Amino acid sequence: MNVILIVVDALRKDRVGAYSGNNNSLTPNIDEIAKNGTMLMNHITVLNGSAPVIVSLFTGNYPKKHGIHENGFKFPDNFKTIPEYLNENNYTSCGVVSSGIISSLYNFNKGFKYFYDNSKYDKLTLWAKKQGTIRYKIRKFLRNTLFKFGFFNKFVVTYDKTNKRILDWLDVHHNKNFFLYVQYFDIHEDTYGERNKSKDKIKNYDENVKIVDSAIGEIINKLKQLNIFDDSLLIITADHGEDLEEGQHGRNISEDEFGVPCILYKSGLIPIKKVDNLTRVIDLLPTILDLNNLILPNNIDGISIKKSVFEDINLVDEVFLESYSLFGDIKGIRTKEWLYTLRNGNEEELYNIMNLKNDVAKENKDLCLKFRIKVKNHFSIKYEPGERDEYTKQMLSKLGYVK
Repeated sequence: MNVILIVVDALRKDRVGAYSGNNNSLTPNIDEIAKNGTMLMNHITVLNGSAPVIVSLFTGNYPKKHGIHENGFKFPDNFKTIPEYLNENNYTSCGVVSSGIISSLYNFNKGFKYFYDNSKYDKLTLWAKKQGTIRYKIRKFLRNTLFKFGFFNKFVVTYDKTNKRILDWLDVHHNKNFFLYVQYFDIHEDTYGERNKSKDKIKNYDENVKIVDSAIGEIINKLKQLNIFDDSLLIITADHGEDLEEGQHGRNISEDEFGVPCILYKSGLIPIKKVDNLTRVIDLLPTILDLNNLILPNNIDGISIKKSVFEDINLVDEVFLESYSLFGDIKGIRTKEWLYTLRNGNEEELYNIMNLKNDVAKENKDLCLKFRIKVKNHFSIKYEPGERDEYTKQMLSKLGYVK
């Protein structure tokens, strides 16, 4: 069985027709896969920045464990990746990425036999990173000068060049079991509008969704032409969503940025259904291995959700969240019913998933205290004097040990 993992950067769940129920869908190709596979309805990412999420997806670990919280840092060597697990079981592995921040320069080719990226430009970003937060102004300058006049390749490989690499590789390697990882950056970078202004990115968002869906459709057609579509496990997901009011992501913890689409398809294996149970990006690695009947690692944060897919068994109660650290200290936790956030270690917000506009933290102090302790434990945040004692007292009281 081949394994094909497609990650679309900044794809909102509500822009996928199968999730939104929109009759004028932007994503007919993705919808067709969803119609014949399993849709994870409460699939949650762990951070709203690309590189940390990809490390989490490929290692099955929270950023707290693997240590990557921002873009511009190298994939850690001491964690085993999806291609490394599959390579040990006679797979050929190939990665085709569209963004410089997850390139081979940053070790994101770890475990891949074949890897296609755009590292020529990335050497400049590695230098720019050392200049601190001014690197974003440097990147804008490079776009408007060196790249404009063709001295260097652009930061992003667009969908058409990405697909050419994929289709050419499939022509040569389709006769053996393979793991193919594809990453599209066109929505984030505004391929449709050529990224002229930030406000254009918002205006062009839906057009870029259409572009990526069409690119995915091209891959699906190629798999069918090569007669390997029915022998392939296809996973389509996103690293994070997008805040269309701000035209960016990473500044806050919201359902729009952390609730992402995730669709699994394999003819004769994956059932046609919607799974409402909570699932996490860190669960994809062990699930891929489990679907291949391979031994699961016992030293990772994620778990296989195979029983959620096949038997509707609830396996995950909560997901820990963190916003992009460059823009502030915001941590959180998501359950099936609640979204809780903690800013700067003391500013709380609590939302019922059914009403994300109404902060109900003040009316639910006990619940906030429970979530605050969980978040502080997970992220090793310092407790305020007496804070843990208050929680302990309340919990013991509920258990009947104190009056």
